[in-house]
Amino acid sequence: MPSNKQLIKLKDGTELLALCRHVEFAKNVAHGMADKDSYLAVFNTNNEKTAESSASSLRKREDVQQLIEHFRAPVIKKLNIKRERILAEYASIAFSNVAEMFDSDGKMLALNAMPEHVQRSIKKVKIRRTSSADVEQQTGLAEDLIEIELHDKQRALDKIAEINKVIDPKKAGGNVNVTINTGGGAND
Repeated sequence: MPSNKQLIKLKDGTELLALCRHVEFAKNVAHGMADKDSYLAVFNTNNEKTAESSASSLRKREDVQQLIEHFRAPVIKKLNIKRERILAEYASIAFSNVAEMFDSDGKMLALNAMPEHVQRSIKKVKIRRTSSADVEQQTGLAEDLIEIELHDKQRALDKIAEINKVIDPKKAGGNVNVTINTGGGAND
């Protein structure tokens, strides 16, 4: 076997003879490196425009896709990444209710007092100390302004629909109407 090629045994038992550079590119991508960065590292070039174009072409090759999947499999298994867990995360975002962040008097709950699915819908928390002279004079305290940014609900809904094959977002063109038949007739 030529030294610039490597024989990889895939999990289905088939063997794939691949260029060593393709194998290294696939390993890098499988472990989280961006396509262009992997190409720059493996193919020893500094031309970013060429690297981006070539990495895109390389990524489309079936053998390279098989290699990336092969090298990702152990990581996915180790992290226990399953379709159900991914859907649960998207569901936390898509079906979160901002009202669950507040008590019956309208005061915001502490983060650890919020339901877990609501906590998971939070993208960012920003706390700023305000120095309002009026508030400090009256109470002796400065106020904290808490800003909470939530993950994008529409994107989460689209991903749930895509994963469950309800819609194809590439064909949907932005506006999607989903009709769900609940089984009821006109007389129900």
